[in-house]
Amino acid sequence: MQTIHLQVEDNKLDAVVKMLSNLKDDLVKSFMVVTENSDEKLDDATAKYLKTKQFQEDKAYFQKCLEDIESGKSKCLTQIEYDIEMARFTENLKLNHAN
Repeated sequence: MQTIHLQVEDNKLDAVVKMLSNLKDDLVKSFMVVTENSDEKLDDATAKYLKTKQFQEDKAYFQKCLEDIESGKSKCLTQIEYDIEMARFTENLKLNHAN
């Protein structure tokens, strides 16, 4: 299992939390919001990750996702909408690739 740490502007936190909350449990096992003023210290692995190119790439990816949601280019589905879409998708796979 991997851990991703995100830095999110205060005014965009609700959108990110909503997006993460709508993901299936098998995609995101858990998440926690930690403020900059938190007394919790970063572990060594987290501190090291924050200095990597991979972190910068991950940060840019999630920033783009958030911008797409806020602009309406992408849509955050509710759990019910997601379940319906996935049921349709899997049914189409079964029908189109039965052999």
